[in-house]
Amino acid sequence: MSFVFDADIISVFAKIDRLELLSIVFGKNLFMPEVVYHDLLRAQRAGYDYVSGALQVIKVMKADKSYASLIESKKLGAGEIECIALCKEHAMTFVTNDEKVKSAAQTLGIDVVDLNVILWYLKEERIVSKEELRKIINDIEVKDNTVLIGKESLLRD
Repeated sequence: MSFVFDADIISVFAKIDRLELLSIVFGKNLFMPEVVYHDLLRAQRAGYDYVSGALQVIKVMKADKSYASLIESKKLGAGEIECIALCKEHAMTFVTNDEKVKSAAQTLGIDVVDLNVILWYLKEERIVSKEELRKIINDIEVKDNTVLIGKESLLRD
């Protein structure tokens, strides 16, 4: 199985310095479209050093522009459009944490994984301890300025 990553999930795990978790959870078939790659390069040039590791873990893949043009009516960003196009073109699963984008992808029949699913998987498969999961959640909330809904149930036994 192969996975296409939007910039939001990549940046979350890069900011908390835990990109290796993406490889542990998803394996080696991790991709991002060129637009997301260029967004990450711009962030790196702007001084966001957390991005460099992502460029080593996730491979860049070119999206077919004909697929992308079919999706443009969804009022999404270029990176999101190319992610969805790659998923449609290659029957891949989309990894994003953006609700609007998840909805658009699911409407097109694309399987979607979000941050909560990743965290649940880390817990259920015992990839990380409960204390480590608590630290990961705290780091995400602080370093990515993200509020994780449902974190209490995630941290329950």
